[in-house]
Amino acid sequence: MNLKNLSAQNKKHKIILNQLNKKKISKIYNEFSSSLKVKEDLAVAVSGGPDSLALAYLTKCYSLKNKIIAKFFLVDHKLRPESTKEAASVKKILQKIGIKCKVLSWKG
Repeated sequence: MNLKNLSAQNKKHKIILNQLNKKKISKIYNEFSSSLKVKEDLAVAVSGGPDSLALAYLTKCYSLKNKIIAKFFLVDHKLRPESTKEAASVKKILQKIGIKCKVLSWKG
């Protein structure tokens, strides 16, 4: 990774972590992180609902603070005609807050 990309990534990480300065978010994050004992890389399944997006954000903060890798996945089950469009939309939302999400497409 070149220095320019690294600098942009560090800036985005600071923006993500600065949200923890807000009292409400900090309280939720502290409760979340105190319940985890994860010291290794982890994977998170994301659905796109508000609870799932909050989990993705909290996990991203946790991974940055604890210097571990968190990978985020969304399964496009293709049970509904709009599921592929929804998966792309969720991926864009996560990208805006610095989270890379891999969409796994169900072929069956």
